[in-house]
Amino acid sequence: MTNLIIASFSEEARAIEASHKLNELEIIGDITIYEMTLIKKPAEGDVAVLQADDATEGLRTIFVDSSLTPLGATLIRTDVNYEYDEQSDEEMEEFEEDIADERAKIKSATAEEKSKIQKKIAKLKDKRKDRIAELKEKVKEAASEVKTSVKDRKISKIRNNIEKHQKKIAALENKLQQVLGKDQKEVDQKAVAH
Repeated sequence: MTNLIIASFSEEARAIEASHKLNELEIIGDITIYEMTLIKKPAEGDVAVLQADDATEGLRTIFVDSSLTPLGATLIRTDVNYEYDEQSDEEMEEFEEDIADERAKIKSATAEEKSKIQKKIAKLKDKRKDRIAELKEKVKEAASEVKTSVKDRKISKIRNNIEKHQKKIAALENKLQQVLGKDQKEVDQKAVAH
């Protein structure tokens, strides 16, 4: 399940610190993030986007609470698919309500008005149909992107692990050469002494 997590802070500095903490957690592999947006909303005034980052995978979030609550975060967690479905359902309900309102107007309308209302209803139905097609396409695209990003993320993680192990091997080889070099010096010193 993919989660939508909303963390709100009373201070901008704490929110920025929290975004850095989340990035650190993702870098070390404790969590993964699809997307993170930092928004500032003063009591009076417009909303301002301070930071908007597209990320990759977004699967593990068990470390988020323990990292952000000490910074004063108020967390809200919900399923992204549920929220997406809710928004889509609300849009479809609005289309249905608009169509129903126009149909109600037909009953008391004159012949000329009825024609205009019927055209408006047809346009609303077309908009609804287009929106449904658009939502279906977005679902397909999102599924494709998730599959691709998960694969890319796994490849990147494996490559990073290989690189870490190669560095460890190189460090161990250096230590081995140092030890072998010391042993060779001791042999050479003993040969000179005899």
